[in-house]
Amino acid sequence: MVALAKGRRAEDGSVFHYELIDQDARELYNARVKRKGTDVPQWISIMTERSVCHLQKVFERYKSYSPYDMSESMKKEVKGDLENAFLKLVHCTQNNPLYFADQLYDSKKGKGSPFQNHGFPQ
Repeated sequence: MVALAKGRRAEDGSVFHYELIDQDARELYNARVKRKGTDVPQWISIMTERSVCHLQKVFERYKSYSPYDMSESMKKEVKGDLENAFLKLVHCTQNNPLYFADQLYDSKKGKGSPFQNHGFPQ
């Protein structure tokens, strides 16, 4: 969260740097596979400093290096709050409207929700 709050994310642009996309996909993969444990700072750097459009391409390219997609890799490598944060970043990056629709839906589920019994469909 601190890395995101620093505001270092690149702006979305119309020009893609395919060499950097490939390099980031390889670095994400190598940070996971070629070491004991996961190079979490490398993941944080790429996930918080690259533009959303760039990350979408990186996640697509990542599948050419790994038998798992980015979400599956994260579930295998990290646990707890860090896993939750990474998964939310990936979900939000891949489909921002769906991410917020899911968040809204989840917020109105369950007992004690301010939306419960107020005419909102469950």
